[in-house]
Amino acid sequence: MPGININHRWQLVWVACMLASPSLLAGNTVYSQYFREPAVVFNSTSLVNDQLPGIIQSPHFPAVFRNEINLHCIALRGYKDTALVYLPQSQTCLTLDNLRHTQRRKKIAGMNRRPGFETEYQLVNSRLQSDSLVTIQPQVLAPSAGVVCSCDGNAPPEVGVDAGENQSAGPGDPVLIEYSATDVDSDVLTDIFTYQFDGGPTQQGLPTGLVRNCTTGTGTLSCTVTGSAPSVSGFYAIRLEVSDSLSSGFATAILTVVPEVIFLDGFETR
Repeated sequence: MPGININHRWQLVWVACMLASPSLLAGNTVYSQYFREPAVVFNSTSLVNDQLPGIIQSPHFPAVFRNEINLHCIALRGYKDTALVYLPQSQTCLTLDNLRHTQRRKKIAGMNRRPGFETEYQLVNSRLQSDSLVTIQPQVLAPSAGVVCSCDGNAPPEVGVDAGENQSAGPGDPVLIEYSATDVDSDVLTDIFTYQFDGGPTQQGLPTGLVRNCTTGTGTLSCTVTGSAPSVSGFYAIRLEVSDSLSSGFATAILTVVPEVIFLDGFETR
């Protein structure tokens, strides 16, 4: 079997941790009344030079993978030093400048048809000077599946990851992720788990080898995900949606499964 560098596994772990670093994932959030769905804004140079984080997380929408952005924004790779907007729910990519100039005249997916985007345009451009990306969160969201919303005065649950938010493991290694949620209205909360593997489609439940255990209280919910890491290496974005029957909140943990390393006669191989 072919040999590889003895530090290979630890390099993979280091890269995985860098890709999952909160400073790389979150960016600054801009709240906009002109958007109907969340958006990710970044400079076209980051796209061309493959400098975007491997995974972009936000409490407002499922994790977005870099290869997903590459797929839907490939037609805009020719733009130089231009702010691009990616709408994960609509899977639409366009330039921020085009968005500003055309929204008055035609309907654009993910946008409210109102003039006056100039303020947000300037704010986002300013933040992009110091951040690799900026996320935009609508101030008011229409109630729809998979979207955090507040309906008829109802407050959505607040959801977070208490342990295991970003972790690396080898195939079959033990995994522990802890989620918690609270609801100020003291509503009964229910849980829905989904996951994405390496930016692929959203799948129901949990990756193979993992199980959930959830307990509920008055306006509270706690979930623990345990088991063994999947045998296939890659990025697993494990999302918990918590619903009070009127609105939902989300939290996502990233599990990075690194390739198994076998030592043979002092050499490391896969």
